[in-house]
Amino acid sequence: MKLASIFMLAVFFVVGCAKKSELVEVKFQTASIKVESAQCGTCATAITKALKGVEGVDKAEVDIKTKTASVTFLPAKTSLASLEDAITNVGYTANDKKADPKAYEKLDECCKTE
Repeated sequence: MKLASIFMLAVFFVVGCAKKSELVEVKFQTASIKVESAQCGTCATAITKALKGVEGVDKAEVDIKTKTASVTFLPAKTSLASLEDAITNVGYTANDKKADPKAYEKLDECCKTE
């Protein structure tokens, strides 16, 4: 009886460890998105906040000098298209996608391009 109990505990331990190792296999992807309409720190903050609000995003940074957003995300949770949509929905261009006109109108004057 004791031997059977020890065997069962060993099986549960091995199965439990296998499930934990599956969780470690999560793979992030990093994308670079052109944000040509970003002008200042306010723009960078708004875009970063929008990206971090997308489920599956781990990190998001905007570089105003290069006008790019770098985003690390889980492809199983979101996509490049969803990330671009998050940016356009707050009034900025993302790659070749245009900003939402209503969101653009709400931007501070310094954030609007001519």
